Amino acid sequence: MKRIVVVVALLLVVGCPAPTAPPPTATPAAPATWPSTVRLRGEAFASDWAVTIVVDNARDQLHAQSFVATVDAALAEVTRQLSAWDRDSEVARFSAARHLRPLQVSAAAAVVVDIALDVAKNTDGAFEPTIGPLLDLWGFSPATRGKVTSPPSAAAIAVAKHRIGYHRIHVDSGALRKDDDDVTLDVTALADSAGAAAIAAILRERGFTNFLVDIAGEVVVSGHGEKRPWRVGINTPSSDADPGDSVRQAVLVPASSSLLALSTSGTYRNAWDKDGQRYSHIIDPGTGAPVVHDLVSCTIVGADVVVADAMSTACIVLGEDKTRAVLSAHYVGYDALFIRAPTSTSFATTTTAGFPPAP
Repeated sequence: MKRIVVVVALLLVVGCPAPTAPPPTATPAAPATWPSTVRLRGEAFASDWAVTIVVDNARDQLHAQSFVATVDAALAEVTRQLSAWDRDSEVARFSAARHLRPLQVSAAAAVVVDIALDVAKNTDGAFEPTIGPLLDLWGFSPATRGKVTSPPSAAAIAVAKHRIGYHRIHVDSGALRKDDDDVTLDVTALADSAGAAAIAAILRERGFTNFLVDIAGEVVVSGHGEKRPWRVGINTPSSDADPGDSVRQAVLVPASSSLLALSTSGTYRNAWDKDGQRYSHIIDPGTGAPVVHDLVSCTIVGADVVVADAMSTACIVLGEDKTRAVLSAHYVGYDALFIRAPTSTSFATTTTAGFPPAP
């Protein structure tokens, strides 16, 4: 599971999460000064979400405090569209279909799948949205999670690899189409970022310009915090690290009227061990096996959180040098932070030139 720690400087936290708006007669307690900050939290996708909104007056404060139900509804819609764990989702129904007829899906789902296929193409399949058969084989699918205790055979891996290939999936006029009725689509890895993007869009529509959205470590920011720019902590990439531990912080300053997103992927949380070897959920489609090298975490920063999410996963497969080349060739304006396993007592970190500075 991807997880980072969001560090936000607050002078005053106003209110607490509520599923519905207070009665019309309720008047929120006014802070000593404006602006102030509303912080909301909840659970989604077997993880947590947090929304921080800077408000300038009592009316906006009350409006922000009523936002929990909106977040929950938007994330439920993302599940209905993208989840491989929900057999009734649009993507799950497309995967289960044993025919080649196009399946019309929601516009939002089509956009996510289109991004997934684009990143797959630009990374030569390092990000592979048809990876499901290999996830199943290694115990990281809905059907096999927690049930696999030993590595599969080379023969089983070869069979599974024959069933993957992003080039067999297409998005045509808002419909999903496949060339092979045995191919499946799994973009569950992008559900967190799709949810963060959806919430950020709703906040913008409702007139909020200064906010931070964090869904399981997929972060989108707009504007600035109450007194200074947004700061995000990159979680220490260790399975036994406390959620509050961070390797470093990054100061996120989006351009005027723009969003800025951050996504981190790593090999250190969603994994299992056998005979001293750790097997991560990030699988190299080329070998058909979990990635094994010293790059344990990669953080991507850029304008679109779904692109950043897909690229952070691809980064772990590609390694630093190839990731730098892909970003330079295809994703101008996106930057990366690479974290390697410690050689002694500390993690080694490197970044591309434009990665946000530490405070």
